[in-house]
Amino acid sequence: MTVDTHLDLTLPGDHKVYRSLVHTFVGKAIGHVPANADVFYRAAIPAQRIESIAFPGDPSYDRIPGLPTT
Repeated sequence: MTVDTHLDLTLPGDHKVYRSLVHTFVGKAIGHVPANADVFYRAAIPAQRIESIAFPGDPSYDRIPGLPTT
């Protein structure tokens, strides 16, 4: 499952980002695929901040290489 959210990572809190966002954005700008980062966010995420949820079989999920499939 993948979850796309709108989070403010500049606020202090108990979250970790692996592969810095600067590297992710530069990678995206120069066409590196995939250009992504893992975010571990321990606080509750309000429903209005969730953009989408995708599962194996959804086109938005299947376009991300390396994710598990069913």
